[in-house]
Amino acid sequence: MRALIAVLFLGGCASPVAPAAAPAAPAIPAVAPEAASASPPPARPVGANRCWPDTPPKSRAAPKVYAADTCADHRQAEVRLAKELAKQYDHTVTGSVVDVTFACDPLTSEVEELVVETGSGHGGGLELWRARRKSGQASFEVLGLGNHGYYSAASKGQAAVRIARGMISASVLDKALGTARPALTARLREIEPPPPPNGMWGRSFSTSSGNFHLAFRLSDGTHELARHFTGYPGSSDQPRYLGLQAAWAAVGPVFEKLPLEPGEATADERDFFATSFLRAAPRFDDDFAWWVRDRYVALAEHLGSRELVAALLGVLASGLREGEAQPSDDRRREVAKRRLEQPLATLARLTGWDPRKDDAGQERDLVAVAREVLAECTVK
Repeated sequence: MRALIAVLFLGGCASPVAPAAAPAAPAIPAVAPEAASASPPPARPVGANRCWPDTPPKSRAAPKVYAADTCADHRQAEVRLAKELAKQYDHTVTGSVVDVTFACDPLTSEVEELVVETGSGHGGGLELWRARRKSGQASFEVLGLGNHGYYSAASKGQAAVRIARGMISASVLDKALGTARPALTARLREIEPPPPPNGMWGRSFSTSSGNFHLAFRLSDGTHELARHFTGYPGSSDQPRYLGLQAAWAAVGPVFEKLPLEPGEATADERDFFATSFLRAAPRFDDDFAWWVRDRYVALAEHLGSRELVAALLGVLASGLREGEAQPSDDRRREVAKRRLEQPLATLARLTGWDPRKDDAGQERDLVAVAREVLAECTVK
């Protein structure tokens, strides 16, 4: 009872206690706004290029070629060749005379390398031949590369490329070059006589549909002798190709002793093809050279490397321009198939990127694909 009374007494007499005041919040110091950066925001990462997943290969340096100081002596062969070429010349004016002269052959040291391109547009074949030797060697190492052509199509399962390999005696090839080298420097002109009194001489003209291609390049390691022709036999172009034909008549039988057979190319042989392709590419749009270009592009699908991509893009761009110049949709489609189909197939093989089909596996428009490839693969 005493405890209860004490509790009641204490509770009844106590005064109400006010709650303690909350401590004052500390003052927040004023901070000046940060000045805007004058530098641009960081660039967003660019996705991988579908054509160049890594760095494009560097262009190879052209071999150094020096101007001739002196000329090789072919005077005895030139006398014989002048008579033969004049006899072969198809005169276009009655009573005319064919004058044959010879320019300088700058190869005053022994020939180290001979490269020949030969083929026929009608036959559909293009062959590349190389003969090379080191100084003092008794033989040339010979390589031939070619496509199968219209009349020697590859059988099922056969390699797409034909290859010849072998050795040729240096004395045999040097003897053939004794005719071929001056023939490559031959210059022909037809000189007509003064017109008869009150008249004129009869004139004639000849042509043929048998287009052909010949290109020679010889090197002694310092100097170079080169000449080429692509076109049709005829009276107007005789001065340009008769010497080339004489040169091939001399060395062709030596090469052709080695048969071209289906095979797989080595790294060195692919490098030779790449060199030949890059040398030939500036001539791809020459008059009558369309079939040489097409054979090279087809061979590149099997022998080329990414080093050829830039040149193949030039082929695509040329094909697009030719298509755009056509007067009708039908003609544009025809040109697109002829000019774009093979270059796109070759580029797909070399780059590993093939945009010719959509996600559903349907064939896309060739022109649209070509434009996309050009935009993606052209190195800025």
